[in-house]
Amino acid sequence: MVKISDNLSNIIVVFLVILLFLGGLGFESESFYLLSTLSVCFLLLLSWLSADRLNLPRRFLIYLGFLLLLLISALWSQDTKISLMLTSLFVNAGVIWVIVFNLSKKHDNKFQTALVFLGVLFGFLTFFEPLIKGETLHRGVVSLVLRFTEYHHHIGDYWAIVLLIAAYIVARFKDRRYLVLIPAGFYFLYLSLSRSAYISLIAGLIILFSRGLSKKVNKASLYIALVVVIALFLFAGAHKTILFTRLYYLQGVCGLLRHPLGVGLGRFGIVSMECKGVFGTEPSLSIFAFNILLEILAAIGIFGLIFLTWLSLIMKDMIDIKSEKSVLYQSLFFAILVNFMFDTTYFIPTMLWVWFVIIAIIQKNALEKRVRK
Repeated sequence: MVKISDNLSNIIVVFLVILLFLGGLGFESESFYLLSTLSVCFLLLLSWLSADRLNLPRRFLIYLGFLLLLLISALWSQDTKISLMLTSLFVNAGVIWVIVFNLSKKHDNKFQTALVFLGVLFGFLTFFEPLIKGETLHRGVVSLVLRFTEYHHHIGDYWAIVLLIAAYIVARFKDRRYLVLIPAGFYFLYLSLSRSAYISLIAGLIILFSRGLSKKVNKASLYIALVVVIALFLFAGAHKTILFTRLYYLQGVCGLLRHPLGVGLGRFGIVSMECKGVFGTEPSLSIFAFNILLEILAAIGIFGLIFLTWLSLIMKDMIDIKSEKSVLYQSLFFAILVNFMFDTTYFIPTMLWVWFVIIAIIQKNALEKRVRK
């Protein structure tokens, strides 16, 4: 398997980390989406020139089919501009997937360190939210540093990732330096009041410790962590309903029946408006589906089945991989996926792109293990 040269790989990693940082600030302008797309395409070109040829990761062609359908659906979208802007997020994710898959394995730890560094940076910026807000960054819809609503901040969704990395390194390598991240992480979880963050963290911990890491950690520490997360979940329920009143899910089903070809990516609000009260209830209207699968189905209708197929195959691949080196990344993959099932974080560039970086690293590890055999 031909790899990108080390010198160029270092440059690519730096630029990707910068892009991941910018993607978490909350830019919603057309220029940001255009520049980010041009940037990843330029990095892809550099990668191709360096490696002579690029290897496509497993399941990529199915994902490419999904991207083509997303682009075509913009023709009948209720808002073509918004749909194309959001489609670029998924296009960029696919390009990043290919780039990272072709990087040498020695750079994997750099991404691991970068994810922690970005968490610290985003966390630091949350303390300066009043100073950051302005005409360019004015709301937290796609931001990790600005508040989404009065009782929801996405910083906790990202710090669930950092906490899993810290737990893994402390448990496996006994590196006590990462212990300082744990109280910081639980503070940001408390600040966020994001139940999706709590559930994703629990999912990640279960995978992390069910795959052998439980033998290397004090069981009491794990139980205490789970109790704290559950307590935070219940605390959030004092401000929001304990159970997810995601009647938007029902609206999504209704929307699929009414619009079998979809209404365009980012236009779930149309479905929510049309299907309000259809099931005998009067849920609040929403511009998001709060579920990546329903968001895609609302966007491209029955064509969304190709994304469901791709995701099912990727999940199967992730489960089938039995490698100690991939345990951390498997926990991160499923933690982020669970988050995507209960929140709108799939529209935050950093969250979506990090997910694909993780997919690439896991697949790369699995491929090299098969080659050695």
